[in-house]
Amino acid sequence: MLIQSSHKKSSQSPQSKTTNNSSYIEHFSTFSKPRLAKIVKSLVDYVAQVPRTERLQIDLSEYLIEWCIKEKRTYLKNRIELKLAALYLEVGEPSVSIKIIDPILIEVRKADDKLLLV
Repeated sequence: MLIQSSHKKSSQSPQSKTTNNSSYIEHFSTFSKPRLAKIVKSLVDYVAQVPRTERLQIDLSEYLIEWCIKEKRTYLKNRIELKLAALYLEVGEPSVSIKIIDPILIEVRKADDKLLLV
């Protein structure tokens, strides 16, 4: 599904591509958790390749975080929240970025996830 949407006409705006891709997430329950995590990360990376789409990436990340909370995918949520914090720093909103990072730091310390702490 993602492959098909990534090869659509290049005349589409990045916003419409992301809207199309994010609507597929509701149908991903058939994939295993690791496979789905890889697909979601690829989706975020795909959108990040398009120049000047920081606001779009923020919207997509917030949508994916809500989805991760609903689906109870904590590890993936933490990864996307870190990318969201980096986006807010890039956009010039460091206070929002710090508000996102603080709870992640506490949660990661509890889980003792050394790779995510670094």
